[in-house]
Amino acid sequence: MKLSTKIILPIILISALLILLNGCFGIPADESPGYTPGTITGIIAAPCCPTSAEPVSETCCIAPEYWCFYCQKTWSLQDGIEVVLTYGEDEVATTTTNNKGEFTFTDVSPGKNYVITAYCPDFDDNRPLVKDVALELIEGGSFDT
Repeated sequence: MKLSTKIILPIILISALLILLNGCFGIPADESPGYTPGTITGIIAAPCCPTSAEPVSETCCIAPEYWCFYCQKTWSLQDGIEVVLTYGEDEVATTTTNNKGEFTFTDVSPGKNYVITAYCPDFDDNRPLVKDVALELIEGGSFDT
Protein backbone atom coordinates (compact mmCIF):
# COMPACT_ATOMS: atom_id res chain seq x y z
CA MET A 1 0.00 0.00 0.00
CA LYS A 2 1.42 3.29 -1.07
CA LEU A 3 0.81 6.46 1.01
CA SER A 4 0.69 9.72 -0.80
CA THR A 5 2.22 12.97 0.33
CA LYS A 6 -1.28 14.45 0.40
CA ILE A 7 -2.02 12.29 3.45
CA ILE A 8 1.37 12.20 5.22
CA LEU A 9 2.30 15.91 4.96
CA PRO A 10 -0.83 17.25 6.73
CA ILE A 11 -0.42 14.66 9.51
CA ILE A 12 3.21 15.72 10.07
CA LEU A 13 2.29 19.43 10.04
CA ILE A 14 -0.59 18.97 12.50
CA SER A 15 1.63 16.89 14.82
CA ALA A 16 4.38 19.53 14.77
CA LEU A 17 1.85 22.29 15.46
CA LEU A 18 0.38 20.39 18.43
CA ILE A 19 3.87 19.86 19.89
CA LEU A 20 4.66 23.60 19.56
CA LEU A 21 1.35 24.68 21.10
CA ASN A 22 1.82 22.30 24.03
CA GLY A 23 5.16 23.99 24.80
CA CYS A 24 3.57 27.44 24.76
CA PHE A 25 0.79 26.68 27.24
CA GLY A 26 2.53 24.38 29.69
CA ILE A 27 4.64 25.49 32.68
CA PRO A 28 7.49 23.16 33.60
CA ALA A 29 6.96 21.60 37.03
CA ASP A 30 10.31 22.79 38.42
CA GLU A 31 9.75 26.48 37.58
CA SER A 32 7.33 28.93 39.13
CA PRO A 33 6.52 32.19 37.37
CA GLY A 34 6.82 35.56 39.11
CA TYR A 35 9.56 37.40 40.94
CA THR A 36 11.64 36.98 44.08
CA PRO A 37 10.75 39.63 46.68
CA GLY A 38 13.44 41.59 48.48
CA THR A 39 14.09 42.97 51.97
CA ILE A 40 14.66 46.49 53.30
CA THR A 41 16.32 46.80 56.73
CA GLY A 42 17.72 49.59 58.83
CA ILE A 43 18.36 51.10 62.26
CA ILE A 44 16.66 54.23 63.59
CA ALA A 45 18.81 56.47 65.79
CA ALA A 46 17.79 60.02 66.62
CA PRO A 47 18.16 62.63 69.35
CA CYS A 48 15.68 63.25 72.13
CA CYS A 49 12.70 61.08 71.34
CA PRO A 50 11.52 59.90 74.77
CA THR A 51 10.96 56.33 73.55
CA SER A 52 14.67 55.79 72.92
CA ALA A 53 16.29 52.64 74.21
CA GLU A 54 18.71 54.78 76.21
CA PRO A 55 16.58 57.71 77.44
CA VAL A 56 18.09 61.15 77.09
CA SER A 57 17.48 63.34 80.10
CA GLU A 58 18.85 66.59 81.39
CA THR A 59 21.65 65.85 83.82
CA CYS A 60 22.76 67.92 86.77
CA CYS A 61 25.67 69.40 84.84
CA ILE A 62 23.88 70.68 81.74
CA ALA A 63 22.29 74.10 81.92
CA PRO A 64 18.86 74.48 80.23
CA GLU A 65 20.24 76.90 77.62
CA TYR A 66 22.56 74.12 76.38
CA TRP A 67 19.88 71.41 76.37
CA CYS A 68 19.25 71.63 72.58
CA PHE A 69 22.98 71.33 71.89
CA TYR A 70 23.18 68.29 74.20
CA CYS A 71 20.16 66.79 72.49
CA GLN A 72 21.68 67.16 69.01
CA LYS A 73 24.94 65.57 70.13
CA THR A 74 23.34 62.63 71.96
CA TRP A 75 21.75 60.16 69.56
CA SER A 76 19.96 57.08 70.83
CA LEU A 77 18.65 53.91 69.23
CA GLN A 78 14.88 54.24 68.98
CA ASP A 79 12.70 51.51 70.52
CA GLY A 80 9.06 51.11 69.48
CA ILE A 81 9.09 53.73 66.73
CA GLU A 82 6.57 53.37 63.88
CA VAL A 83 8.34 52.99 60.52
CA VAL A 84 6.35 53.36 57.28
CA LEU A 85 7.46 52.18 53.83
CA THR A 86 5.97 54.04 50.85
CA TYR A 87 6.37 53.73 47.09
CA GLY A 88 5.23 56.86 45.31
CA GLU A 89 1.92 57.83 46.93
CA ASP A 90 1.15 54.30 48.15
CA GLU A 91 1.86 52.99 51.64
CA VAL A 92 3.43 49.56 51.17
CA ALA A 93 3.99 48.41 54.77
CA THR A 94 4.30 49.53 58.38
CA THR A 95 6.46 48.07 61.15
CA THR A 96 7.90 48.99 64.55
CA THR A 97 11.54 49.12 65.65
CA ASN A 98 12.84 46.64 68.22
CA ASN A 99 14.82 47.56 71.36
CA LYS A 100 17.97 47.99 69.24
CA GLY A 101 16.27 50.43 66.85
CA GLU A 102 16.21 47.83 64.05
CA PHE A 103 13.39 47.39 61.54
CA THR A 104 12.79 45.03 58.62
CA PHE A 105 10.40 45.06 55.68
CA THR A 106 10.14 41.66 53.96
CA ASP A 107 8.42 40.54 50.75
CA VAL A 108 9.07 43.90 49.06
CA SER A 109 8.62 44.05 45.29
CA PRO A 110 11.63 45.18 43.23
CA GLY A 111 11.58 48.92 42.56
CA LYS A 112 13.33 52.27 42.86
CA ASN A 113 13.01 55.07 45.41
CA TYR A 114 11.17 53.42 48.29
CA VAL A 115 10.77 56.00 51.09
CA ILE A 116 11.27 54.94 54.71
CA THR A 117 9.76 57.31 57.28
CA ALA A 118 9.97 56.96 61.08
CA TYR A 119 7.59 58.85 63.36
CA CYS A 120 8.17 59.68 67.03
CA PRO A 121 4.86 59.19 68.88
CA ASP A 122 5.50 62.33 70.97
CA PHE A 123 5.33 64.67 67.98
CA ASP A 124 1.79 66.06 67.69
CA ASP A 125 2.16 67.48 64.19
CA ASN A 126 2.91 64.18 62.35
CA ARG A 127 6.37 65.36 61.30
CA PRO A 128 8.90 62.63 60.60
CA LEU A 129 11.64 61.81 63.07
CA VAL A 130 13.80 60.25 60.34
CA LYS A 131 13.30 59.94 56.57
CA ASP A 132 15.43 57.91 54.14
CA VAL A 133 15.26 56.56 50.59
CA ALA A 134 16.06 53.05 49.38
CA LEU A 135 17.37 53.99 45.94
CA GLU A 136 16.89 50.61 44.26
CA LEU A 137 15.73 47.20 45.44
CA ILE A 138 16.61 44.50 42.92
CA GLU A 139 14.76 41.21 42.61
CA GLY A 140 15.63 38.95 45.54
CA GLY A 141 17.98 41.61 46.91
CA SER A 142 18.38 43.40 50.20
CA PHE A 143 18.79 47.12 50.89
CA ASP A 144 20.16 48.45 54.18
CA THR A 145 19.12 52.04 54.91
